[in-house]
Amino acid sequence: MNKKIVTIAFISTIIAALAIVVSYILKPSFDSQKNPYALDIDSISNIPEGKYCNVISSDIPLPLEDVKAIAIDKDKNIFVSGDDKIVVLSVDGVKEKEFKTGTTATALAIDNNNVLYLALENKISVFDRDGRPLHQWQVDGKAVYISSLAVFNEVVYAADAFQALVFEYSIKGSLIKTYGNK
Repeated sequence: MNKKIVTIAFISTIIAALAIVVSYILKPSFDSQKNPYALDIDSISNIPEGKYCNVISSDIPLPLEDVKAIAIDKDKNIFVSGDDKIVVLSVDGVKEKEFKTGTTATALAIDNNNVLYLALENKISVFDRDGRPLHQWQVDGKAVYISSLAVFNEVVYAADAFQALVFEYSIKGSLIKTYGNK
């Protein structure tokens, strides 16, 4: 797969998500001249608590060169995808374990049972929290790039950046519904 296309698809997904969040949080007000580009700085300082996350950050060194995806389980372990493997870090950033996936996962999601869902090329693979493969299924399409995964109420949602579709699957891989124009 062309790395440039994959990178552009990933970056565009992130930019779109950030634009939505920023527009929702900031709700810019216009100046007296109706300048649509003017932003009232006071509106930023009045963001209600709960609409943002005030975090003290630090650098966590990763034993990966090409990081693609991240997910956090209910125990606050951090799962990071890159270099054809998954690295699991504690909440303090200490490497707990790693396991090979054969190819770099482009998206990760973890359900309430700490089952890990990985987007690996044109398929979704399911692993237990120790890296043992459980099952997998193919995603429909000639050119597939899963840029995002989510699991909710035993349903897996997979966003395909190339086809501009969202697939809804059962946790066992049965296609329930497709969103978008196909």
